[in-house]
Amino acid sequence: GAYGSARVAHLVVGKYRLSVPLDRQRRELERMGFSMPSSSMSDQILWATDLLRPIWLALRAAVLASFVMHIDGTSIPVRDQATKYQVVLGQLWGCIGDGHAVYLFTSTGKKLGTRPGEIGPEDLLALRKGPVCADASSLFDKTFTRDDIIEIGCSMHARRGFKKALDAGDKRAAYPLKAFQALYDVEASVRDAPHEARRAARQERSKPIYLALVAWCQTYRSQEPPSSALAKAIGYVLNQEGALMRYLEDGRLPIDNGEVERLHRLPAVHVSLCALSSSARNHETATIGRIATRATRAFASAA
Repeated sequence: GAYGSARVAHLVVGKYRLSVPLDRQRRELERMGFSMPSSSMSDQILWATDLLRPIWLALRAAVLASFVMHIDGTSIPVRDQATKYQVVLGQLWGCIGDGHAVYLFTSTGKKLGTRPGEIGPEDLLALRKGPVCADASSLFDKTFTRDDIIEIGCSMHARRGFKKALDAGDKRAAYPLKAFQALYDVEASVRDAPHEARRAARQERSKPIYLALVAWCQTYRSQEPPSSALAKAIGYVLNQEGALMRYLEDGRLPIDNGEVERLHRLPAVHVSLCALSSSARNHETATIGRIATRATRAFASAA
């Protein structure tokens, strides 16, 4: 870059790792006697993230090749040039596998990319074979009909519905919440155990709990109006029963999608501190910047 690699690296890490807006970085530089226009900063960020793209592509390939792939989306506002700078909701798709993480950005919440070069979740999962952990979004329905994809449900999502019911005043939701607590207690006790030992513990201790939870849901389903919070939570468990209980059969499979949900904290902090991006292109740049600045040393060296 025109300002030197060290200065540009400082800008990229500051913006995407530390969530320091470029304008604040510009003012800090001015206090040190160095002038760098905002437009030049943006140009240098684009230049740097273009160079980082091979790391992003390598991480994407690693996630796709992992034993278990996690995927989850979160909406993000963007003031897009294509909509005359009106604020619209794009979507960030976080993906994790074997300790590697990558983000995709789509200008809409649809399952397929709608603009040239965009990759939606269904586009990405078309390249995937094996276990995939996700929530029960209808965006994944077509993907999970494939024989070479194994759907893993998210007990965190399932539990969340009962928590909403309890918060709304339905004390009956305390029973399934206690069941989920027991399931997570089992997971905590075998977190560092070998896969076979984890599977054995799940079969002996967790499976009876999950079967009892399903039986409880079947009992109360007919008694609840479909619009109630408890009915929605019950419906989630019964509709996703197979996917939710699949982790019981293999100690390598996760109980939930929490690993990728925790990844969303990174862009959430960035959005709360920084101004809205002015184009979908800038958001694509941000997805590369966020992930590449936390990439493993092995990938950074390979790229």
